[in-house]
Amino acid sequence: MLGLLARSRRKSSPVRPRRPPLLLEALESRYTPAVPTLMLNAQALVGHLVQLSGAMMDPLPGGGTVTFSGAASGTTVTDPSGHFSYLTSNASLGQVSAVGVDLLGRLSNTATANISVSPPSITLNFTYGTGGNITLSGTVADIDAGVRPVTFSGVVNTTVTTRPDGSFSLTTHTTGVGAIQATTMDLWGLTSAAAQVSINPTPPVITDFNGIQGANNCWTFSGKVTAQEPAGMTVALDGLPSLHTVAQVQADGTWSVTVQLAMGEKGTATANTTDWWGQEANEAMFFVG
Repeated sequence: MLGLLARSRRKSSPVRPRRPPLLLEALESRYTPAVPTLMLNAQALVGHLVQLSGAMMDPLPGGGTVTFSGAASGTTVTDPSGHFSYLTSNASLGQVSAVGVDLLGRLSNTATANISVSPPSITLNFTYGTGGNITLSGTVADIDAGVRPVTFSGVVNTTVTTRPDGSFSLTTHTTGVGAIQATTMDLWGLTSAAAQVSINPTPPVITDFNGIQGANNCWTFSGKVTAQEPAGMTVALDGLPSLHTVAQVQADGTWSVTVQLAMGEKGTATANTTDWWGQEANEAMFFVG
């Protein structure tokens, strides 16, 4: 009887089979987050600065380390949302790479971005002044337009610096008639295409050459010079033994000079001039008799 009761109790309380323990590797596989994913942007700013920004997508995004290499170098840390922003002047044009490391020490993908700027551009104009001067002016367009060197070549060889707004102006002489080119270089070493103007004034012309005899055989010779910037030019008179002198041209182009010729002197008086750029005028003539 006791044996039957014992067997009955054993049947009513069956023993449950024991589950095997979960392995540590299985737990890590279940709860380990995915590899972090990094995104990167690069933007060139004024003053040869570059801003590198982006985000690291990860279950634990904050406090991760992002390291840059290539066209820019440096290290920064992500904020609690995984975003980062890094400003540097230690950069060049080209590709920059970034790799992130999260708080668990896991490496992200390698993200890349390009640091690029457009080359500068330049405009060039000129105006005539006085005394052979010309004024060159223009504007540089660039991310860093101010305090940039503008280099002139051709019949002007010098350099000027742009104002903060990119404009420039230079009053100077040329070495003659011809073209002037202007170029500039930005902070990244990129050179602009050349802008060009041509200095090609019309050669001077002497008109209204005349002579009037006065007392003691003093002759007053006069005329007019038509030229670009006539003021200050000189007219050389010659052609007679007693006629070797010069006359200064006024702002309106007129000129005159009085010379005492030898009594009874006759012949052809000549007048010549050359402008500020070395261009000769026609030879004007007047008969003294």
